[in-house]
Amino acid sequence: MRVGSVDRGTRTGVDAARVRLADTGMVRRDIPTIGDVNGWRWPAFPADLGEGVRLYGASSGRLDGVITHLEVDFPVFSLERTIVASIPTDHGDSGAALVDAAGHVLGFLVGASSNIASSLRLFSPAGLVLDRLDCNIP
Repeated sequence: MRVGSVDRGTRTGVDAARVRLADTGMVRRDIPTIGDVNGWRWPAFPADLGEGVRLYGASSGRLDGVITHLEVDFPVFSLERTIVASIPTDHGDSGAALVDAAGHVLGFLVGASSNIASSLRLFSPAGLVLDRLDCNIP
């Protein structure tokens, strides 16, 4: 079954791609085991440090964690304003949405770095991703 095709992507400042769905009837407003998505928001410093977050990864399923750092630039990876969270993802979870307790998407998983602790993961902020890919989460 064909899901769709990538029609736009970037690795400058964020690492993300936009997919044009083959069937718009596939669109869902919820994430398995997490619930409804209620739009997106920018993380707030320092209020969101220690904030509980969750994601649903294709490999790992539901995972819970906390935000440890905000607004971190990783020039070696061409990532800007990165969200760092302590959450034990696995290969295949990339692209998973990082969601707060209110159901707002904060960012999207782009990976880990061997330069930081093994449990920490890097997320491109939703605001930057949506702006660079010219799309929105209503």
